[in-house]
Amino acid sequence: MKIAICSYRRSHSIFENTIASLIRSGANLADVTVFISDPSEHQAYVDGVANMVKIVDSIPTLSGNRTFAMKYFPKGEEIVFVDDDIKAFETLSKDGKKLVEAHFPSFTKKGFEWLKKESKSIWGIYAARNAFFMKDRVTEGLFLPVGSCYGIINTGEDNLFITDDEKEDYRRGFQTFKKEGGLIRLENITVNTAYYKEVGGMQERRTGKTIERAAKLLAEEYPDYCKVYKSEAKGTWELRLANHTFKTRVLESPVVW
Repeated sequence: MKIAICSYRRSHSIFENTIASLIRSGANLADVTVFISDPSEHQAYVDGVANMVKIVDSIPTLSGNRTFAMKYFPKGEEIVFVDDDIKAFETLSKDGKKLVEAHFPSFTKKGFEWLKKESKSIWGIYAARNAFFMKDRVTEGLFLPVGSCYGIINTGEDNLFITDDEKEDYRRGFQTFKKEGGLIRLENITVNTAYYKEVGGMQERRTGKTIERAAKLLAEEYPDYCKVYKSEAKGTWELRLANHTFKTRVLESPVVW
């Protein structure tokens, strides 16, 4: 298994966020490769991670960087993509009432085990960091494989290669669901991250217009999978999954690590 971190202008914070979170959660740093979108930042990243992980020069844009990373690894490789601003990998406590730090090797191994059992290529985590809604189970169905942390088996198929940055996790999920009939979700795993609030990253290029364009385009392409709406809280156009259309299967509950 390989751990891929696609990063842009976060050499100053990647160690104290994602790298530190991986260390605390028991990940093997020998498996980690940081793919940087701007090669001019190479030395800054080397200094930022204190030579603890491998740094590879990639290409611009998030989607381009992730595609580069998948092509960097051999076909058939198990890859976990994690964002560069993760503050913690979390799971439900034994009583299910709060979130505690997760053991990275255990939950990633579980995700890939179920991909192989179900002949699928993507597993994801629970998108909302909220213990009240999370459940101690693994499911198969239609959901958002949120880009902050997901695992793939590198099949080399086109459904995994995305060219749009905005809502690329939705597009990857929809394309894969259409091809394979299901995605795997670890509903007892989430991440603590300040989406689009850290300096650097994708938000330096995203605008309300890019968000609206991507949301409406996906709603037009996949009308059976999602609906578009304007979020009053965020003031942006968002997508709502049509989960009622597709049955969710419970594969394991409770989850045995």
